Amino acid sequence: MATHKLHTTFDRSAAHTYHLHDPHIEDEYLDDTNVLSNEELEAVDLDQANIDVPTWLDNVAKRIGQESVPNLSAACEFIRSHMNTSESERSGAYVTGIGMTDILTYLYQDEEALVAAMLYRSARKSIISLAEVEKNFGPDILTLVKDTLAMGKLSEIIESNKRLEDHFVNNQRDQLSNIYSMLISVTNDVRVVLIKLAERTFAMRELTFSRPERQTRVAREVMTIYAPLAHRLGIAQLKWELEDLAFRYLAPDRYKEIAKLLSEKRSERESYIQRVQDKLNESLADASIEGEVSGRVKHIYSIYRKMKLKGLSFDQLYDIRALRVLVNSPSDCYHVLGLVHGLWRYIPEQFDDYITNPKSNGYRSLHTAVIAENKSLEVQIRTHEMHFEAELGMCAHVNYKEGLKNKKRQLSESKNQLTTPIIIYQQ
Repeated sequence: MATHKLHTTFDRSAAHTYHLHDPHIEDEYLDDTNVLSNEELEAVDLDQANIDVPTWLDNVAKRIGQESVPNLSAACEFIRSHMNTSESERSGAYVTGIGMTDILTYLYQDEEALVAAMLYRSARKSIISLAEVEKNFGPDILTLVKDTLAMGKLSEIIESNKRLEDHFVNNQRDQLSNIYSMLISVTNDVRVVLIKLAERTFAMRELTFSRPERQTRVAREVMTIYAPLAHRLGIAQLKWELEDLAFRYLAPDRYKEIAKLLSEKRSERESYIQRVQDKLNESLADASIEGEVSGRVKHIYSIYRKMKLKGLSFDQLYDIRALRVLVNSPSDCYHVLGLVHGLWRYIPEQFDDYITNPKSNGYRSLHTAVIAENKSLEVQIRTHEMHFEAELGMCAHVNYKEGLKNKKRQLSESKNQLTTPIIIYQQ
């Protein structure tokens, strides 16, 4: 499975997402965003799209490995019952709750976290009270909602401090690490952090419908606080999406420039990737190694950051073209590494062994770069378990050990589901 932006059911930014295997989406990625008038902004509400909630709830239950999600269904009805006020309509609390919950289901969270996500925006806007949350859904969900509210308030204080941006721009990792530790410290439950990350991810997806000043403010907050926080937790799917969406609003010209370069190189790159992928698959078969080989595209912000930090041009980047290999065991990883270096000449000083020496956030993988057909090619090699952890980070370790094997199986079976939006709007 290629690492890319995480498409979910209610992702209206999907049309602006670059993806290696979808040229139509890739072309639309270069489109200008549509900024609506004040009147149009007030009218924007996904609820008017006739969301098929029963079908969505069925899909949610399947994603998290349950037959049904009665508490989440009750939370949806509870919020709907409060939708008769102008405040609740303006806040989009119901739709935001569904959007946040939908994102969390792709991170394999339990029903308690999903219910808290559904209630969070309504509680934040005082449409429902914390007393009502406790009365209707119990103390555990109340704690999740309260801690997420506390985290939101703390992040607002941090974001308003100009020093945070200075730390980020100057790459002062120690200072930033202290800040992210402070955010995480408001709770002992990592699900709280994930709920807040889901809320910011949904907000970023909806920014295309917002005024420019809000786009800049939210993008700045996400780039300096929440994308790095997702990185700290090792959740690649959210980190890369948050970075790309924020970069799109903070540096639109550079964003479009890189997206255009990627688009112009697409047909050449796809043909090349297919050839080297076929060659590596043949080598795996000859060696009797079970493995999945896929093409991977570096996300736009990471391309920009590497060009800026190393003073490189787009054509000088060795990892624009990349393969990822998933195998069954660590020993297979090293066997595949030997096959790769046997097929193509490796680039000195471009090998990293994150299996023997994992990154601080737990990330494990082998990275190497080679010259294949006179072009640079990055190859990442990891086990299925390492990939699961790389994509979901802390989500892979959160109090669900008894269900972890089942979740890994779901992840493998739902590879297409993670790359394709599931449309469940009634026509």
